[in-house]
Amino acid sequence: ADCYTWYYGWEVLGRIIEEFAPKTTKPRILIPGIGNDSILLDLYKAGYRNLVGQDYSEHAVERQIDLLSYEGIPRNLGEANPGDVDNGQFVQILQGDVTNLPPSWSDDQFDVILEKGLLDAVYLS
Repeated sequence: ADCYTWYYGWEVLGRIIEEFAPKTTKPRILIPGIGNDSILLDLYKAGYRNLVGQDYSEHAVERQIDLLSYEGIPRNLGEANPGDVDNGQFVQILQGDVTNLPPSWSDDQFDVILEKGLLDAVYLS
């Protein structure tokens, strides 16, 4: 499955993410606008669990599903519920608008919201 990483990949961002969200703390991570970037796969391979990738684009969601399937990573599709994310057994892929998150999500649903495009822009400046 093809993927595309804007500007900086895991070799750069992995150090930053580990500094602010060490995997030993088992952070719950939301990646809105996942697109076709490999960051979700990179996080999983680095030992992170409790991951939710979300995008409004059906094609981006399909691409992430293909990428995870190709790598044999278990995933759960549909609305993310707190118990599903906390059990760490799946990478969840959701289609939806980040401005209209599921009503079942609480304010403390995630420990980290990783907006990769923003990190790319900040890193470039």
